[in-house]
Amino acid sequence: MKSRKPTELIYESVPNLQESIISRVNSDQTVSIVNLELDDVCFTLDGIAAEVWAEIDGEKSVEQISAKMIDKHHPPLEKFKLDLENLLKQLQEENLILLK
Repeated sequence: MKSRKPTELIYESVPNLQESIISRVNSDQTVSIVNLELDDVCFTLDGIAAEVWAEIDGEKSVEQISAKMIDKHHPPLEKFKLDLENLLKQLQEENLILLK
């Protein structure tokens, strides 16, 4: 089985929160996210995913966010980039973020 490489296109994107999103950092450092357009649906992020969420501001590119997480945590690069890409795609599929 051939391993998948992260796509460079996503790293040029600038993620931004959907307008109908509210989120908060909980006492255990997890992040709870609610899309006000979806009834009774709450998402929770923890660890590096919660840190990535905190960096999404509509100004920083995915590459900038990725570089900050890499500098801070020193993860294995290929795996981290694939995990980050998957996280952002999932957040986009759940209508929590836009990638522009």
